[in-house]
Amino acid sequence: MDFSSLPAWPRSLPGETRQSWLRAAGQLQPIDEEDWWELVQPSHQEPERPRKEVSWVGLPAELGDISSIVPMWRLAPQRRGVFCPHCSVSCGEAKRWPTLVSWLDARQLECSLHKCVLVYRDPAFGIDRGHAECQKHPELLEIYHWTHQWLHIERSTSLAARNECQWRNDLVHMISRNWTPARSHSAAGLGAWELWRMGWYAQDSGGALAPGAPGRLGELSAPERLGSLLLAYRAWRCFRKEIAVIPPLPRIAWAWLARRWERRLGGGQRSTFVSLIDNLMKNS
Repeated sequence: MDFSSLPAWPRSLPGETRQSWLRAAGQLQPIDEEDWWELVQPSHQEPERPRKEVSWVGLPAELGDISSIVPMWRLAPQRRGVFCPHCSVSCGEAKRWPTLVSWLDARQLECSLHKCVLVYRDPAFGIDRGHAECQKHPELLEIYHWTHQWLHIERSTSLAARNECQWRNDLVHMISRNWTPARSHSAAGLGAWELWRMGWYAQDSGGALAPGAPGRLGELSAPERLGSLLLAYRAWRCFRKEIAVIPPLPRIAWAWLARRWERRLGGGQRSTFVSLIDNLMKNS
């Protein structure tokens, strides 16, 4: 499909997702929404790309590329409702709030341009006051710094940086995974409940997870993603011997982390790590 021939084009933002722009473009065309998507034919697996038998040409050059987000941290297609309250553009006689590709990283919690917290409800429908109240909590402010630092460290090629990123990766995976042999909620659900206690009452849940799921953080709902990062941050602080609430995890989760890291460490680091793991197993 050649989009350059459309009778009307919406204004785009640099780095905007294709899906976000295509949704806005469809609203300006003289056809029904269902007919528009039948014409565009995005892939069901990755809506940023067309189906195999379809080609897209003539899209705005400034749109972002989904391949810039590694699959491990990429939000699942059904979880991509992420917005910045201040990143709006005119669309016909109204305003719209685009989604940028950089926000599809599950660890990206802030708009780098406006230095504000990203939200998970389209601002066109008003402010999510519960989410706004939750973001004032001091521990959430620490998480924003922690994830911002993580994304910065990830750009380094040093061995220490790679190890630190892998350590944080494993902590998040440990928190978000369902460790039971049956469909159940993971600790991510408990993290979402912590956010509920902080004021974010109107939350959605991804439901019970299959054993060993999810494969990646981006498959969870927004409260569960943020809840996973909250508990992973607490675990990170525990291993730094800082005062923190121990994440409520089964022994099998701590044992998995021990197997992942015990052989990587040497000397005093290994003995300290094993001692901490044993203590966390006893008190979790």
